[in-house]
Amino acid sequence: MPPRSEILSLAHPLIVALPGTERLFEMTSDSSLRLRFVSHSPSALVFGDYYHFRHRTVVKRSLSDHRGTQVRLERDPKVTWAEQQVSKKRKKRDVYQEPSDPKFRDQWYLYNTNHRDLNARSAWELGYTGKGVVVSILDDGIEKNHPDLMQNYDPDASYDVNDGDPDPQPRYTQLNDNRHGTRCAGEVAAVANNGICGVGVAYNAKIGVGNLVQAEHDMSSVPASVNSLQISGCAGGL
Repeated sequence: MPPRSEILSLAHPLIVALPGTERLFEMTSDSSLRLRFVSHSPSALVFGDYYHFRHRTVVKRSLSDHRGTQVRLERDPKVTWAEQQVSKKRKKRDVYQEPSDPKFRDQWYLYNTNHRDLNARSAWELGYTGKGVVVSILDDGIEKNHPDLMQNYDPDASYDVNDGDPDPQPRYTQLNDNRHGTRCAGEVAAVANNGICGVGVAYNAKIGVGNLVQAEHDMSSVPASVNSLQISGCAGGL
């Protein structure tokens, strides 16, 4: 029997076993049981002697207890079994599809048919995509507005130790040599299936950034919110 809260909140249909009632679906109701079919077609027959009903005396929504109705139905000599049906929310399981990013198959460490790769696709198939994880890239900053990173960028987990502010944008130079952090961030969490470049190994992870390659300070100067990160990657050799 469903919990009392479910009986009070919604009168769900019943599945009732009525032996020897092969023609019952042709009737509108059984007056002694005060039941009516959910459907007036043979679809009210679930299988064998099991039928799908609603009780006539039970309104769709009510604050009164319908437990007595259930008990009386179960005690009826015509009924061998009855169970109130409970609404259930169904959700399709995620189905793995290979990333559609144009450079994905060029990422040899993720997709390699001739040699070993990181076996990331097997992890993705199991649902491990970095969702709920924040990764810090301790490097020379990242271009936080890059179209393949912007969706996964986490400003609350980022800090620029060089300038003492929360903006980890790299310093642009004529040699364009402050790009390593952006590349590393992409390898970790570049957005998947957006039609841009490749995909990160944990493409649903959030990226926090510590820009401190040129800093005269150590990580003790970084705010506590950054120190609470789950994973830190020191790809800059710090």
